Amino acid sequence: MQKSLGCLFASLFIILSFSCNDVEKKVLSTPTSGETNIAVDESFEPLLSQTVDTFQSLYTQAKVKAVYKPEADVIKDFMNDSVDVIVTCKELSDEQMDYITKKNISYKKTQIAYDAVAIIVNNSNPDSLLKLSQIKNILKGTYTKWNQLSEKNTVGDIAFVFDNAASSNTRFLKEKFLAGKDFSKNCFAVKSNKEVVDYVEKTNNAIGVIAVNWISDGDAADANGFLKRIRVADIQDDITSQDLNYYGPYQAYISLKNYPLVREVWVMNREGRAGLGTGFASFVAGDQGQRIVRLAGLLPATMPIRIVNMK
Repeated sequence: MQKSLGCLFASLFIILSFSCNDVEKKVLSTPTSGETNIAVDESFEPLLSQTVDTFQSLYTQAKVKAVYKPEADVIKDFMNDSVDVIVTCKELSDEQMDYITKKNISYKKTQIAYDAVAIIVNNSNPDSLLKLSQIKNILKGTYTKWNQLSEKNTVGDIAFVFDNAASSNTRFLKEKFLAGKDFSKNCFAVKSNKEVVDYVEKTNNAIGVIAVNWISDGDAADANGFLKRIRVADIQDDITSQDLNYYGPYQAYISLKNYPLVREVWVMNREGRAGLGTGFASFVAGDQGQRIVRLAGLLPATMPIRIVNMK
């Protein structure tokens, strides 16, 4: 009998010890300490990797593990409760918002930046000034050869390359130009923004789309390396604007709304308490996080920038 009671008390002690440890771990997760996982649209990997490093250097008891995925997978992780915090340029659908409301899920969405989609071509391609209507016709399959854009362009058939079939870049252009319909046969996907740069660099008739975050930071070695390997096209909005000038995807033109392929970047948080996920989300949207956005060459959502006209 005594032996049975001893075993019972030992078992209870072990169970209570594990329970206390679990509670302790939850308590230890504060806005500036503990561990958390976040999912990030891979379009914003350069920005978020820098932000995570800065956050962890300031708060040494915090460990933020960022996983970079295509947009569709990031949203999926958020909806199935795999992560509490995501960074994306896609807002939740009405159906997803209904689900969150019905489940009484704590949800907060904060804009952190304005980003742009960059169109890139091979260094040998003579056409680096493109109109929105031309991009639309390429994606529809109306234009299949470069000489349809310019008679002097002899590089042959057009090959349009995306970073990933489930990426935010792919979705953005499909929604903007094709009302969600499929691309033409001359469009195809690789696996990442880096692979788009690789393909366009090696293929003289290629045109590609990448997130400008990969080339916007003038102080980053990777960004400068990419810019030497390809040409970034300037775009004229001949569909919705009377402005006949061509603009590149740069901070000033994003701020002035001259560049036509701009999108908003959001941090979304479903953490129901003030844990590390909430702390990191607040950091990204706060003053220090917005400074990182500005230095990375994107347009901060809340911090004004100074534009200087040079003559």
